[in-house]
Amino acid sequence: MTVVTLLGDAASLGMGQGALLFLARHREPAIRRAILRTLLGVAAPIASVIAVIAALAADPIGGLVGDPSLGGELRYAAPAIALWGLLWIGLGALQGAGAVIGYALVLEVLVPAALLAGGLTALLGGWGLPGVLTAVIVAPAIGLLTAGVLLIRRLPSAPRRALPIGDLTRGGLLRYSAAAGGVITLVRLAWLIDIPLLALLGNIADAGAFRVVLALALPLTLLPNALAAVLRPRIAALLGSGDQTTLWPLLEQATRALAAGCMMLALAVVGLAEPLLGLFGEEFQGAAPALVIAVLGLLPLQVTWIAGDLIPMSGRSGLDLLNNLGLIGVHLAVGIALVPALGTTGAAIAGATSGGLLGLWRLLLIGRLFRFNPLSARTGWLLAIGLGLIGASLALPPLAAPLMVCGYGVLAWRLADFARLRESRR
Repeated sequence: MTVVTLLGDAASLGMGQGALLFLARHREPAIRRAILRTLLGVAAPIASVIAVIAALAADPIGGLVGDPSLGGELRYAAPAIALWGLLWIGLGALQGAGAVIGYALVLEVLVPAALLAGGLTALLGGWGLPGVLTAVIVAPAIGLLTAGVLLIRRLPSAPRRALPIGDLTRGGLLRYSAAAGGVITLVRLAWLIDIPLLALLGNIADAGAFRVVLALALPLTLLPNALAAVLRPRIAALLGSGDQTTLWPLLEQATRALAAGCMMLALAVVGLAEPLLGLFGEEFQGAAPALVIAVLGLLPLQVTWIAGDLIPMSGRSGLDLLNNLGLIGVHLAVGIALVPALGTTGAAIAGATSGGLLGLWRLLLIGRLFRFNPLSARTGWLLAIGLGLIGASLALPPLAAPLMVCGYGVLAWRLADFARLRESRR
């Protein structure tokens, strides 16, 4: 399933991000329909070709990811790759058209429910693996069909138009999408690259332990991604209209909310690092330093996640791609240098170094390009107090962590002003 969705991401060619940006900027139904026709007209045949190539190269792909049995499964489920590629475009179009609830309904409810129901039906009905793989194909098909129905209802019929329309050209749309697709691939690669590094330069046990570290650090990315799904269309529209008096307070509020939420999660995970790792087995508790470093390294990038969207949502997906290429370069260089000697700790330092530098670099770029700083005084206090508590949690027993999280939560609720964020995004 992971391989299918990753290849589906690649098959979308970043056109989901193109649909999000350009539909948010252009509200005329005829232009929106022209954008969608252009993206789907290019993506559909390419996604189909990628699915065919994946089916033909299924055995080598299985060997590459260390699972030779994957070949037959991938051949069977190859149509899902094309369906996922088109679904990502539909999801981006729903976001750009302002149908955020529809986006969440399809991605977070309908598709997972179809996968779960189809898989359980296959297993209970005795159809085994072929039945489960059929569910992998049917689920994105249902999601794509639902997204299409929602888009038809969202975009009223209009006279047919073709690009170029004004300064909106086919080439510009596709160039933006291609660079945005590269960013998505690099972000996923940065998250997963340490596993093969540890397997090649360290040992298999360290690679397994670091999988657990990543799983426990993953919650820090959930709030930024959820908030981005809601706010990206708004950011794109406000940038397009030049309404900075609305945009800057919105981004300050979002950054403050991320600082509060991410700090609470970081405090919980760091304070309970050893007990959490112990849930997977005593042998994993030795990776506690790696988990602490990984969580602290994620903070600069996740806290500035929404503000960082100013770069791609202003049309600078090429600059965003260069930034993430730098991220991968730093990550690989530090990882190759430290993993042989330090194992999981070296991998965590590599991720923390590259992610921390990218977060700070994006802040500098935002200041230079937009003359704007999303870090208000309240956000600074939230970060300083949170880091102080995290430092204290390292010297205290794990039982102190829940109390510290609750205390920080009360303070964060007052300083972050979540109600004002709800108002400012309307």
